[in-house]
Amino acid sequence: MFVVPWRCLKTGLKISAVLSLAILVSFFQNCSKANFGASSAASASSGGDANGLVHVPGSCHAQLLQATVPIKVLFVVDMSGSNFGEYFRAGTDPDRRVRGGSIQKFFDDYKAKSNFNWGFIGFRGSQALALINNGDTGSGRFSASVSDMSAALSTFNGMFDSGLTPYKAALSMATQIIQADTLASSDTKYVVVFLSDGMPTDYPPGSAGDAEMTKDVSALTSILPGRVSFNTVYYGEVDASASGRLRDMSLAGGGEFLDTNNNPTGKSFYIADYINIPGVSCQ
Repeated sequence: MFVVPWRCLKTGLKISAVLSLAILVSFFQNCSKANFGASSAASASSGGDANGLVHVPGSCHAQLLQATVPIKVLFVVDMSGSNFGEYFRAGTDPDRRVRGGSIQKFFDDYKAKSNFNWGFIGFRGSQALALINNGDTGSGRFSASVSDMSAALSTFNGMFDSGLTPYKAALSMATQIIQADTLASSDTKYVVVFLSDGMPTDYPPGSAGDAEMTKDVSALTSILPGRVSFNTVYYGEVDASASGRLRDMSLAGGGEFLDTNNNPTGKSFYIADYINIPGVSCQ
């Protein structure tokens, strides 16, 4: 027997025992997108959350709490179809716990700090979508507004995962957002956090495509030398090629890398534990 949440029953939908697994997964995804678990105040004050997750050695959590210089965080998030599940394969993050959940925890911990700015890009199909923008998802920006970032998270959680995995389009938009940030002070730090479960589909296959991709990452961080880090999280199935590509991107961008398959707590993690703040030594 399936136990259906009351808020889903109120929609008047009736679940039949003959429904396919794919329909059931889709139904529960839509009814649970807002439930990513606790974090916020407990995490910020004690280094751990209500579920017992604690920061690892080398975390930048304390440095982020203490920082007074401007810090601009740009999330670049995979929304391809493999996240939800396709071709009879289970999704890598159907309830968005890895992506939306980890970003929400990070945002909750630092949203009260006035020196933080936020940017948010989703990518799927053949394009990147700026979820913090000036009315056009084709052109993103940073915002100091907590409400803008909250709205971006809500928009992300309400969108469907579908299509291909356009890394190049995502990197191009991230580059444009940083290049356009011309009014930033000279001590501003930029932290890019790139989360993906798979392989890029808009670069050539093989070593030539990998070289082009890492070159694009290096070009992004060289916009403001010493002030931009490019950090990556891989949360897909165990795949040395796919995870290795994300690792290489972080190396090219002077950032940190996490493969959740090798994480002691699996897909539960603090983003602050796996990023580099340019010019800051985290302990």
